Amino acid sequence: ATECFVSGSRSRGTAEKPNDAHCKQTTYLRCSAIDCGRNAFNDVMSGSENTSVLHCRIVDVGGCAWEGASRFVQFNGNYVRNAGTVAMGNLGPANHDETFPELGAGQHIIADNVFESVVPYGGCAVRAAVGATQVLITNNLFVNFGSSAVNISGRSDPTHYPTATATIAGNLFDMTEIGGESAARIAIDVSGSNVIVSDNQIYVRGACDPQVTAIKLLEPALNLNVHDNLIRNCGAGIVAGRGVSTVAEVVDERTFAPGSRFIPLDERLAAQCAGWELVWLAGGKPAERSVIEAITGAGGTDTVQVVLRAPRAIKPGDSFELVPPAANWTIQDNTVTDCRHPIVLDSHGSPTSIVRNNIITRGGTAEVRQAIEWRGRFTLIGNLVVGFDEPESAALSLHADRLGRDVHVPFHNNVFE
Repeated sequence: ATECFVSGSRSRGTAEKPNDAHCKQTTYLRCSAIDCGRNAFNDVMSGSENTSVLHCRIVDVGGCAWEGASRFVQFNGNYVRNAGTVAMGNLGPANHDETFPELGAGQHIIADNVFESVVPYGGCAVRAAVGATQVLITNNLFVNFGSSAVNISGRSDPTHYPTATATIAGNLFDMTEIGGESAARIAIDVSGSNVIVSDNQIYVRGACDPQVTAIKLLEPALNLNVHDNLIRNCGAGIVAGRGVSTVAEVVDERTFAPGSRFIPLDERLAAQCAGWELVWLAGGKPAERSVIEAITGAGGTDTVQVVLRAPRAIKPGDSFELVPPAANWTIQDNTVTDCRHPIVLDSHGSPTSIVRNNIITRGGTAEVRQAIEWRGRFTLIGNLVVGFDEPESAALSLHADRLGRDVHVPFHNNVFE
């Protein structure tokens, strides 16, 4: 069908498989998808357009609440409980058409929904991955949430495209576990590039839950702006880490094809990441460093190859991290209180990675050893750190650079009380 409108139905799962002409418009309005074995709503063809899932009830769904690679999707005003992921993207060579390089796919607006309880399938409530672009996740409620909530994934592989460009704003994450044992979970998990995380509330009711991480950021994502978030009673407040990639196939002593990878690629560019450092790992620790000449065969297909400036003995399965010369990370004007690990900066950092004007307080949480744990190249300016007065605790805990670099960064106008 080129146009479809479904209103007020009750089903055990709906699936949409467009023909070569693709669907032009589909609206699910006030539908119920309850007790489904697989997906509630679905369209994984990128040529389809204008799908709307509006004011529906999605409860006890064993697959995705929504899975889509289609364009211009609205998932708005729905109630979702004990259901799988709202999965945006899932795009590979088999499910896109010739317009993909110009228009992209996976454009989604996820707004004004209520997500409750846990996610039985997919690992988080909302995920943009493998090809999703231009994603808005705004003004949603996560209530008594015992699973991870939002993930903007920069991970790709030889048959999937990378994702990027999203805004996560104005959401309220109540990460309180009211059922059984609390599980490790992340409210906002970002490893894709070009992402804004702003004006969200992330909290646990009552005492601090050490299993909850409020915001996690992974390199080598570029252009991350995290500001004006209120974080309370979480095990970890804001955490910066590193994404690990692997070698799939060796072409020669300077060239290899990556397998599972965190590499920010643009489909339109022929050569990328020139001048970036590549850190080879042994036992999870830095062992050797190379410099990238270029990454060729742009996109997420099996044509992608990494070319090094100098030869090196490379083996399939080798793991590595990428270090951009300028990451452009801004973490500013957030309030982090009553968290066991308020701010952990455990990524490589860069001259354009900055933490400024944040309010960090211990509150009533005990056994908080460091307010700010600094392990990478981050500039700290104008932060207010108050109340970390337990024996052997520290307002600022400084550690040697992971790569042994002689790092000089500005620390000024911070107040430690």
